[in-house]
Amino acid sequence: MPAASLAQRLFERLAPLGLRLVDIRVETGAGSFGDANLVCTLLNISAVLRVYLDRVELHFVDVKREVSQSVREVISAVFDERTGLPSIRTYSFSLGLHGLVDGLAAKEFLVQFSRRTPKTLGPLVATGVVFYFAEVQSRMTSDLTIDASAVIPSGVFLRFHATWDAEKASVDQGFGLSRAFVMDAMAALGLTLGEVM
Repeated sequence: MPAASLAQRLFERLAPLGLRLVDIRVETGAGSFGDANLVCTLLNISAVLRVYLDRVELHFVDVKREVSQSVREVISAVFDERTGLPSIRTYSFSLGLHGLVDGLAAKEFLVQFSRRTPKTLGPLVATGVVFYFAEVQSRMTSDLTIDASAVIPSGVFLRFHATWDAEKASVDQGFGLSRAFVMDAMAALGLTLGEVM
């Protein structure tokens, strides 16, 4: 499908969410087909939609806002058969959070996940780990990054990422599954997320 035709169809479906023609552009990246994408910036809901030849990415910039309804509306609009996009086989979710752990500096919180550290390389500033998890039901893969925050002094950075099989769990179920994954991971770390999601 030509980019202009796809842009027109997406505009028709996303205009009710605030998309304007000036908010749609084509990016070529390094010039390969894998880099080329159609970008729709949805300022009203602080989101960026990127449609590549082999995938669709939806990024929300401000996760402090209530985004669940916006996620559902954008996904419904993008994967409506009228846009002409093919059906999807998998979908992924990623969320990065920076924050403080009550009563603990980042170094104290992080060291519990990596007890054995090199002793001869200098004073330890902080540690970080990534956990990779196997398939669980419709969730094909997932990973959890725990690190020192580069944004908040004495804070931690958490990154949650998971991929689901669309044949086992529909895209419509994705937000609920993503939210449950984040909440389960937070509980496993002994943390609470508050009202972010």
